Amino acid sequence: MSKLRPDLSQDTARYRSPAPANLLPIGHFALLCDLSPRTLRFYDEQGLLRPEQVNPRSGYRMYASSQLWQAQLLRRLRDLEFSLEDMRAALSDPARLPELLEKQRRRLSERIERLERWLEGDGTAYAFALREVPAQRVASVRRWANYGALEQQAPRAFAEIYACLQRQGVSPAGPPSFLCHPTADFAGWCDFEAVVPVGADLEEDGEGNVRVSTLPAARVAYTLHPGDFQRLPAAYSALLAWIDQQELSLAGPACETYLVGMSDSTQMADWRTEVLWPVGPT
Repeated sequence: MSKLRPDLSQDTARYRSPAPANLLPIGHFALLCDLSPRTLRFYDEQGLLRPEQVNPRSGYRMYASSQLWQAQLLRRLRDLEFSLEDMRAALSDPARLPELLEKQRRRLSERIERLERWLEGDGTAYAFALREVPAQRVASVRRWANYGALEQQAPRAFAEIYACLQRQGVSPAGPPSFLCHPTADFAGWCDFEAVVPVGADLEEDGEGNVRVSTLPAARVAYTLHPGDFQRLPAAYSALLAWIDQQELSLAGPACETYLVGMSDSTQMADWRTEVLWPVGPT
């Protein structure tokens, strides 16, 4: 019968043997850095903190004691709600940590300000109206972007447009606008268009993604939003409620026109954004 039993001596010896010098099992390492094994596995998958060794048969992770400072830094940065991108920057170049901490301090301060305004009530009283918007010749860049990436993608699109205008020595004919085209079956993605009004002297020059076209005339419902762009969803919500009350139907892409924006003033209180939506009869 003994011949039928598998020889487990080598496997059991592996579990009885101490960890190699200066290597810690993931459970012990997690305890020392105050991160869960699950979080350590996630950081491994994201390329933030790779284990020193991984058992090819079991997948069991072992960490070097010299990696402990990195894990402890990640834990502190996580507690401060750092993005994965900024965590990676701090690990790759610790000398940048003061700069990254200051960046996060500003970000958290802005969140606190928004929270306080929300608790106090921002006091915005929106007024609504209808108007006829004439056809407008524009330079535009249209592309798809994940909603989470719009803050990076939209400024790049506007930068392309203004670079095109500069190459041809043309000035904008009005403030820039951001259009969000209606889509279906693309959850989490936005078909957006950055738009700058131009005169007849601008032509497509074949560089980049800038196109010159004419936006059609439209009847729009609109309101004016003061201040923080982060509060724009409240303006949209109020405008849509008013459109419903007027028994109108949506007839085109939502539009934000930046009458006074970050390029015009560093003071958030000065910013003015017109929110428009083409409408028609129900």
